[in-house]
Amino acid sequence: MTDVLTSLTIAAPPERVWDVLTNFAAYPEWNTVISKARGELREGGELRFRIKIEATPEIGFSARIVRCEPGRELAWRGGAPLLPALAWGEHYFRLSPCEGGTLLTHGERFGGLLALLLRGPVHARVTRTYDGFNRALKARAE
Repeated sequence: MTDVLTSLTIAAPPERVWDVLTNFAAYPEWNTVISKARGELREGGELRFRIKIEATPEIGFSARIVRCEPGRELAWRGGAPLLPALAWGEHYFRLSPCEGGTLLTHGERFGGLLALLLRGPVHARVTRTYDGFNRALKARAE
């Protein structure tokens, strides 16, 4: 397995950050990583989205929400459509109250063959992409 982990502090309460994070319809207004998202915001709900990782074409994914705790955590898991065990990822956003607002922890755990590919420059590109998402979320929430 391979992990990508990013974080930053947002000068807004977790409830505000949650509202921005889960307002999928507004993503095109501020989000350059996930250009389109829709789905049921509940554990077990299906989520479909389009994502653009640095230096790659935009691609479509579907995932299942595995954790949805309003104001605290949103996580989904997706994989290769025909053989999920070959490549999968569990993407998460954790919101924790902290001095000055909210600590956002944003990351993903990759498994299968995908994890083998996510090393060196590829890992760095994914990390920079997630950092960019974080900065855009911060700007929108503040």
